[in-house]
Amino acid sequence: MKEILKNRKGITLIALIVTIIVLLILAGISIGAITSNNGIINQAKNAKNDTEYSQWEEQIDVAIVDAENKHREPTMDDVIAELINKKVINDESQVNKKDGTITTNEPVYDIEGKLDEYIKISQVEKAKNEGKKFDETTTIEDVMGNKITIPSGFKIAEDSGDTVQEGIVIEDVDASSDVNVQGSQFVWIPVGTVIKDDGSESKNIELGRYSFEKDGTPILEQSAENFLEEVAITSEDYDDYYELSDYRAGGAVEYEFAENATALDLEGFIESTKKNGGYYIGRFESSIASNPKGEAINSETDVSKVTCASKISFGCSTFFNDNTGDLFTMCEQLNASKICINTYKNASNVKSDLMNSYSWDTTLVYIQEMGHENYANNLRKTETIKNTGETEEEVCHIFDLSGNLGEWTTEYCDRYDKINDKESWSPCTVRNDKRERNSE
Repeated sequence: MKEILKNRKGITLIALIVTIIVLLILAGISIGAITSNNGIINQAKNAKNDTEYSQWEEQIDVAIVDAENKHREPTMDDVIAELINKKVINDESQVNKKDGTITTNEPVYDIEGKLDEYIKISQVEKAKNEGKKFDETTTIEDVMGNKITIPSGFKIAEDSGDTVQEGIVIEDVDASSDVNVQGSQFVWIPVGTVIKDDGSESKNIELGRYSFEKDGTPILEQSAENFLEEVAITSEDYDDYYELSDYRAGGAVEYEFAENATALDLEGFIESTKKNGGYYIGRFESSIASNPKGEAINSETDVSKVTCASKISFGCSTFFNDNTGDLFTMCEQLNASKICINTYKNASNVKSDLMNSYSWDTTLVYIQEMGHENYANNLRKTETIKNTGETEEEVCHIFDLSGNLGEWTTEYCDRYDKINDKESWSPCTVRNDKRERNSE
């Protein structure tokens, strides 16, 4: 019995372990060959993607040929119509008219380069590239078909955006006779519907006074059509504030004993905005072009000859006892209003004024509609004042709207100051001032 057992052949424990290890290695190699980046599965997926991509390319080529057969000189819109007809896309929003990228229907691919020859240089880009000065007020279009009204004496700035969504910047060439003001830059704020760069439409941007919910949703409190009404809007800083259409216990700048400035011509601004499809705001916080030595602007300053330029930077005295910042940090609201009006007082085709609440609030709506979510509540407390244009705050080519310093507007506010729990030092309204204010 012992002899029989002794001669029986079998597998040893060591051999079994070695066999298992070899099998595991082989299994790992097989799995890797299937699932790795260059494995069978991914190769199959890549082959499928390449085939689908090529099929979409072929359908796009067919659509282009058909458009060329139907039209002597087909435009991008003609090709888009054929792409829709061939069911490559469902609507024109799937074509980026600016760079020609086509986003196909299912399966979705972004296909570039097929529409390069149909990408037209817009009137905005052409005017910018040529450095063209407009000798008369002219309406031009960006590549998306959005209209921009350019006043005479201005040109498209070299660093302007190419589309309304990016922000169209104009620059004073000779609209002002003051050489210190020439070079000032302004950003176009459209009203109505804007075609965004991806082809989608924005919500209607209506000129008006707004409040904003915590998520940034704008609530129209007063339409520009009702500008004669004194509609109260409650703010974080004050009980209520208004945009006065005329003199009231303060009012227009020509009144000697006024406590606050009202808009120069509110009705005229509203009518101009309606006629031209938008308005302009200064790209930068105002600098004191006629006051380069940095003296404070206060009640004793003769502001009849002082103008502001929104591009040229000069230092001015500040509450922090240095010359950092080219802002009206020591300028009372009445004087700020006079200076803004003086800037283009002698111009024949443009008027300038301190921002009113309609222009301020509608600008916030525009910025948010252009993709900057909840910008209305994105107010940044600034510890250090910087020269205008030197901060990191820029949206739609507008600088420092939500930071650096608070901004005067032509609004009238109740005197009670919630921040300091006392009577306010002024019946004027400061926007975006998140520093503690001295109410004395």
